[in-house]
Amino acid sequence: MQKEINKQRLYTSIFEYEGFLFTHQYHIQANNVESSLARSRWSKLANRHIFTSQEDRKELKEELKNEITQLTPIIDSKNAWWSFFRLSKDLGSLVLVKTDQQEIGGKVYEKQKIWKQYAFFKDQYERLKDVGIKTKEIAKERKKCERLMHYWEQKKLAASSHQGNEQGLYTIVLEYNGDVFVYQFSLLRGEPIGKLLKMWSSALKDNDSFIDERNYSIINKRVIDNAYELAPSSSLTNVWSTYFTLSKGLGNIYVIKTDEEITPGG
Repeated sequence: MQKEINKQRLYTSIFEYEGFLFTHQYHIQANNVESSLARSRWSKLANRHIFTSQEDRKELKEELKNEITQLTPIIDSKNAWWSFFRLSKDLGSLVLVKTDQQEIGGKVYEKQKIWKQYAFFKDQYERLKDVGIKTKEIAKERKKCERLMHYWEQKKLAASSHQGNEQGLYTIVLEYNGDVFVYQFSLLRGEPIGKLLKMWSSALKDNDSFIDERNYSIINKRVIDNAYELAPSSSLTNVWSTYFTLSKGLGNIYVIKTDEEITPGG
């Protein structure tokens, strides 16, 4: 039992203040989640450029010490918590999600290579397709780029489909106009992670505080048209992100493969 309690587990945190987002991952002992988050590593956020005044930096350090220990489980969610803090300019928030450590599609850098290769050959293909004067050489090169684009597209699909258990839990953290919303959905083995965006857009209709009917129609159409594409987040395990724009500005979406195991202390 002691060995299980002392096991290191992975947590993803998303820190929001005035529309700025910072993502971090930590390995924390199962019985020490709250106190670990209150360590000085979080206080280092106070030195970031988003906090322009000495007063804000000092206030943030105090808020982090006091509020991080008051992480609240998110209603209707598993292994996800949040906390809020107040500074002179606005409210800020912290979302914490226990993250599955079994990486989907290989290491982060391997997935990023796949996404870059796909984007490169797609761009080359589109560029050659639009060339006015077409020669045999151009046609041959275009065909080559098309084949490589489809090759990396299949690699991308394989690297972004649910693997492991028959069913897996995913947490969506959405930030828009300073507000933060959290959703959870499940995927079956082999289903693409992009499917989560379709589930998310359907759930938005029930959240009148977030968007009106017009903006909902815009998002829903873009999701159907596959306008939003989840990409692996740099240096983060099992985290993907994308963004969207509506009348009030830019919104951010993070998808986190969530560890469903309930352990002592979190």
